[in-house]
Amino acid sequence: MTERYGGDEFGLPHLGQVFHHSWRGEWPTENEALEYYADGMPTHLVEALLVDALRVTEPAVPTWVFETLWSVGAERRLELRSEGIDPRAWLLRIIRRAGND
Repeated sequence: MTERYGGDEFGLPHLGQVFHHSWRGEWPTENEALEYYADGMPTHLVEALLVDALRVTEPAVPTWVFETLWSVGAERRLELRSEGIDPRAWLLRIIRRAGND
C-alpha cells in the first residue's frame, strides 16, 4: 500500500489542483490534464492517486461523496456534472490512467 508522505496534498486532492483557474488554457480537455498529471508526477504521487480512487469506488461510498470531494479538491474549477462528465466514469478514467504507470 502507498504510504502517505508529510503534510503535502497528494492523491485525488493533488490531481484536483491541476484544475486551477486557467487549466483550459494549458489543456483543452480534462483527459489531457489527467495525462499531464500521470506522465509528469513522481511514481509515488500517481500511486497515491490510484489508491485514493480505488477507495472511493467501494460500493459503500456514494457517488455524491466523490463528487463533493472532487469539487473541493479541484476548487470547483471542473464541476463534473455541469461539464457533462459522469462522476463514476471520470473516476474510472483516473483509475485506468493511474494504473498504467
